Amino acid sequence: MRHKKVSDPLANACDIWHIRQMENSENIRVLIDMIDKAAEELGIAPASLCRSATGNPRLYPRLLIRAETTRADFERVANWIDEHPLRDRRMKSQNGS
Repeated sequence: MRHKKVSDPLANACDIWHIRQMENSENIRVLIDMIDKAAEELGIAPASLCRSATGNPRLYPRLLIRAETTRADFERVANWIDEHPLRDRRMKSQNGS
């Protein structure tokens, strides 16, 4: 994976975005793990636990999808940034190219 230390503010902003996306994905995974463990101990389905806790029976499957899409989005954006040097793109746009 990438993540070189760069003094370019735009690149640093992208690195901060990457870190936040990874944290979001990890937080969702922690929540899913908590739900799974509690549901197993209670002998109920994770969706039932979520429905009881929040009134939203669709929360659990949505969390699963969100965790996966957040990680996939992170990878797609990180790969695109790696393949398109930001400094070069900014210089081209400033020169009118």
